[in-house]
Amino acid sequence: MGVEETVPHRYNQYTLIDILQWRAVNTANVLAYSFFKDGLEETEKLSYGELNQLACRAAQFLLKRSVQRQPVLLLYPAGLDFLVAFLGCMMARCLPVPIPMFNNTTLKRTLPRFVSIVRGSGASAVLTNLNDENNLVSTKLLSNSPISELEWIDHNALISSMSPARASEISTELDSIAFLQFTSGSTGEPRGIKITHKNLAHQFAALKRCGSYDPESAIVNWMPHFHDLGLIQGLLLPLYLGIPCLTMPPIAFLRHPDRWLKLIGRYRATHSCGPNFAYDYCCHSLNSRDLEGLDLRCWRAAGISAEPISPYTIHRFASLLQRTGFQLGTFCPAFGLAESTLCVSHNRPQHTPVFCDVDANALSGGEIRLAPQGECNVRTLVGCGQVIGYGTHVVIANPDKLTRCYENIVGEIWVSSDSIAEGYWSAQPDQSEVFRAYLQDTGEGPFLRTGDLGFLKDGELFVTGRLKDIIIVAGQNHYPHDLERTAEASHPSLRTQSCSAFSFMKDGQEQVVILVET
Repeated sequence: MGVEETVPHRYNQYTLIDILQWRAVNTANVLAYSFFKDGLEETEKLSYGELNQLACRAAQFLLKRSVQRQPVLLLYPAGLDFLVAFLGCMMARCLPVPIPMFNNTTLKRTLPRFVSIVRGSGASAVLTNLNDENNLVSTKLLSNSPISELEWIDHNALISSMSPARASEISTELDSIAFLQFTSGSTGEPRGIKITHKNLAHQFAALKRCGSYDPESAIVNWMPHFHDLGLIQGLLLPLYLGIPCLTMPPIAFLRHPDRWLKLIGRYRATHSCGPNFAYDYCCHSLNSRDLEGLDLRCWRAAGISAEPISPYTIHRFASLLQRTGFQLGTFCPAFGLAESTLCVSHNRPQHTPVFCDVDANALSGGEIRLAPQGECNVRTLVGCGQVIGYGTHVVIANPDKLTRCYENIVGEIWVSSDSIAEGYWSAQPDQSEVFRAYLQDTGEGPFLRTGDLGFLKDGELFVTGRLKDIIIVAGQNHYPHDLERTAEASHPSLRTQSCSAFSFMKDGQEQVVILVET
């Protein structure tokens, strides 16, 4: 059953659980998900009927525990058990909270964020696979932290019910909260974002429209399920579309990046995505032997987002894989954020990405001035595509005056659409400044203030940096990622993706510091 032969795709009518139930009845034996633990051999698989049956068992278990409308932490390694637990929580009207898996090696590094999510969510239970390693971890955690009050529920117990939840017990309203997506916490405490079923439905419909999916499409995903890109586009969108999803763990990609590409080629996948880092990592890790016999002519859309997009990475990756049939137009740069469920703008597949050469000096002053040919101080910006549609509206606003920016002036990206989340979970500062902003000059709104800076040119959205990240020296704006790329390129002994630029105040003046690894 492909994307054109499915339930009607009116995003304001069906939830993801409605669609799963429909597929379980009409396409029960069709393969939905395959998991490749090492990126090579299939180790797990589920049809739509099997996925629904297991999720219904999990829902029955949770319904008996009276945790409806309450957050439940999902602490799972990569694999299909997570998906079962996630959908089971949705069916039981719990609020699943995907969180990163940890072990004894990563415990000290990940524990502070885990504790922050426990406090911020107010969850009382954790769903997980209680294997020996996790038991050791949980024992350590239970000593002196808020985690000591959590109930640890083993996945085997979760799906052991022999009387799965019936359709009459499963109720998912479009306006109800589907799950909580916690931010990374890289610039502060992690915040739980309330994503509704309507947010998901709108996002899926928009992605289907701009992603050029058809009945022959298939998705390969290695992104982690606690990341919005890995969860929404990598795992949930295939269920909505009714197309196969082949997934592998992030660690398998990091150890063997060629297996990501080989999985795409072997199963003739059409869509797969990752951050700029992933493509850059491939460029530095792969050689001609890794690409031998690889055929990627099937790859229709290589999504690239989640972090600043480098034109150098795009061109180098396309050049490296040219022999495999991969083309520059396969790249689909995109822009989004978790507060907007996922995506705001997206380049259309098979449309060559848009590049814009601007005067770097003018850009540091917040002005967009096209650089003439031969200009030395130039910054090449990568367009992040056009707005995804279905009522999505983007304006560029002055972040201080809260008014619309003039043409060719950099401002804060504001977004309005049905993908915009309800707000943040639990006690938070006034959210109207973030989720319900209005333009002071026209009264338009409400908008989500993204905190990202950029501009629109000929319908293309360009992102120049983060509002909070700007370093101001002698009245000039500098973006950390620009400083980092310049530093990395200054000498061959400096490692790429291993540089950090930041500032500190000295004698009332902002000073720049760059740390770079050799």
